[in-house]
Amino acid sequence: MSNLKLVHRTALDPELWNNSIKQYSLHYPYANAWYLDALTNRNWYGLIGGNYDLVMPIPYNRKIFGFKQVYQPFLTQSLDAIGDLSRVNNKEIAELLQKQFVRVRFNTKSVELSSTVAKPRVNQEIRLDQSLDKIRSTYSKSTKQHVRKAMQSTEVAYDTDYKAFMEFYVQAEFPTQKPILKIWKRFERLLEVALANEALDIISLYIQGEKVGSAVIMVMPNRVINLIGASSQTGRTNKSNYVKIDSLLEKYAESKNVFDFFGSNLPGVHQFNASFGAYTVSYHEMVIK
Repeated sequence: MSNLKLVHRTALDPELWNNSIKQYSLHYPYANAWYLDALTNRNWYGLIGGNYDLVMPIPYNRKIFGFKQVYQPFLTQSLDAIGDLSRVNNKEIAELLQKQFVRVRFNTKSVELSSTVAKPRVNQEIRLDQSLDKIRSTYSKSTKQHVRKAMQSTEVAYDTDYKAFMEFYVQAEFPTQKPILKIWKRFERLLEVALANEALDIISLYIQGEKVGSAVIMVMPNRVINLIGASSQTGRTNKSNYVKIDSLLEKYAESKNVFDFFGSNLPGVHQFNASFGAYTVSYHEMVIK
């Protein structure tokens, strides 16, 4: 494809962009204009081939002495070319980005885009296009026990009150490190536009009326993403997270195709997800020099 071009977000044809995303995307939210706008403050380019036959989001900032660099925004897992992939020329994409940016670092499923050694990353998923009984049959023995025991004391509720989630997240004991607070206003904007686009679900867990856990879920046409969550010490002690995952699988089984754990690079997290029968999906952190 010899007619690749970089078009700033403000100059994109939103209808053509959105149509390409809807037609070709595997229903990840990260390339949607509303998702990127919220997290980058509209600081991104669209890499476009043909008449939007190929599109790829390119977020950037100016954190290297004022020069532009491509980076991976928080709460986006990977940035990938979307469209007629048979026409993708990875070398041409890499060369174009090298000319425009002082550094290019992002996550992608296309390892051929890198001119250096790629750093492997993993995600985990569960197929939802099957019965709940079949899904639960893949739980480990200990996970089945944890779910049964925790369900005796844990109540589950769903809503879209993202302000209540944000309030709980700030005061929750876990996670102990909360880098998202650095982009708190953008995160709030993301939740606001996700609600407007009917892509937001929030699960909350209670023990004796006390909220002990909550998570933001992105609901796409065929994919459910466990985007970000928090829990109290009480919730962790009572293993309420086991109820959270089981309840989400129950809610979305046979109505969506994939439950996406949204990242599993930490060994403990990977083991927890695997205990529900999750399989591994690989991608890579790339640096193009």
